[in-house]
Amino acid sequence: MEKVVFSSNANPSSSHAWGREARKYLEEAREQVATLLQARPTEIIFTSGATEANNLAVFGLSSVEFPHIVSSEFEHPCVIEPIRSLEKMDYKVDWIKVQNNGIVDVHQMMNSIKADTGLLTLMLVNHETGAIQPVQEVVSKAKVKSLELYSSTISSSSKTPFRAPLQVHCDASQAVGKIFVSFRELGVDTLSISAHKFNGPKGIGVLVLREGEKLTPLFRGGFQQQGKRPGTEPVFLAVGLATALRLAIEQMEVRLEKVKALRNRFIDNLSRSKIKFVFNTDFDVSIPYVVNVSFPPISAALLLMKFDLVQIFCSAGSACASGSLLPSPVLRSMNLPKELIQSALRFGFSPDLTIEDIDYTTSELIKIIQQLTNCEDRKS
Repeated sequence: MEKVVFSSNANPSSSHAWGREARKYLEEAREQVATLLQARPTEIIFTSGATEANNLAVFGLSSVEFPHIVSSEFEHPCVIEPIRSLEKMDYKVDWIKVQNNGIVDVHQMMNSIKADTGLLTLMLVNHETGAIQPVQEVVSKAKVKSLELYSSTISSSSKTPFRAPLQVHCDASQAVGKIFVSFRELGVDTLSISAHKFNGPKGIGVLVLREGEKLTPLFRGGFQQQGKRPGTEPVFLAVGLATALRLAIEQMEVRLEKVKALRNRFIDNLSRSKIKFVFNTDFDVSIPYVVNVSFPPISAALLLMKFDLVQIFCSAGSACASGSLLPSPVLRSMNLPKELIQSALRFGFSPDLTIEDIDYTTSELIKIIQQLTNCEDRKS
């Protein structure tokens, strides 16, 4: 990993020499991120992470003039909760279901768009199953339909130019650095990423905002970043994000092949065992970095406790919702049986892992499942 050395920790908004130096590093990072995501530097807004970026997009793009929102049921909590807050403010929301393979129902999503639909949200890769969503297809179809519906409400004699009111936000935090992501090709209006998802520093993310789009800021009190996200920019974190993103994209194919091999080893080891399990991830439509698997009838909470004792670290649902005892909304949206939802765990795979790590994990996992299954059998 290369090092970037700063001679000062100055405020990049300061006009003195140290401030100008900090500003230089900040803008170089902004330009690098823009290039890597196929966006413009003026479209890059640094945030504290994807949670802030998603909140900024949902609240910032919402409009009382077009108060209807279309969103998938399986978005990350930091997208769903802001939208639910808007529901309480009399915004109308259509929640779109997901198919059994974890992919959004595009037909239902298109049928939900109305003349007053102002916002549509669809993540690029699901955080619990790894399923890759057809964002580009949805955007192209949704924009056309929105324009058709909106134009029918405008007087044919009007000479005032107009465009579709619909704006599309994409949470790409699980995708960027793992698969090719082009802001320009996706066609979305906003896109969020988080640095720690591609081995960057925690505490920084990006919201990409299409040039010319209006965005109401969440915060007030500063001129930074065109006033859309005021506050002193964290130069060190921005440089760290840009560097990690560049390395992730440069090494993407190598990392992807290694992770595929690790995931396949995990799958093969489980498949050769005699324990009961069900994969909830459709491997044909998902990234290899995430595998969701259920071990019915054993509860996920019990498995997490047992696994932790032998240093197997996985999660039930998204990490941001791991303290919740509620069933996974992602798996619920897939209409999985209750038994599978309650016993589901999410395993993340990293190129930093080894085949030996996978073999140890599956060996201990199988032992624990067998022990717990025998206990259940004796009880019955």
